[in-house]
Amino acid sequence: MTIDARIEKALRSTNAIAELRLLAISLEKEGQNHSTILQFFDDHRQSLRDAGREADEDAVLEVMDFLV
Repeated sequence: MTIDARIEKALRSTNAIAELRLLAISLEKEGQNHSTILQFFDDHRQSLRDAGREADEDAVLEVMDFLV
């Protein structure tokens, strides 16, 4: 499953922020470095903004704050 698909799956869960945080932790355990994980989330955040999905973008931004 792609990173984007994994982010979308987390966003569809009942607690998106918690699931996105778990995804970030999982990506780190899979060997992704911190800046790469942050970039994955930022790239997806931009696509959410472009699609007008403000609530989902806010959830991603919350997790990006956690990463920083």
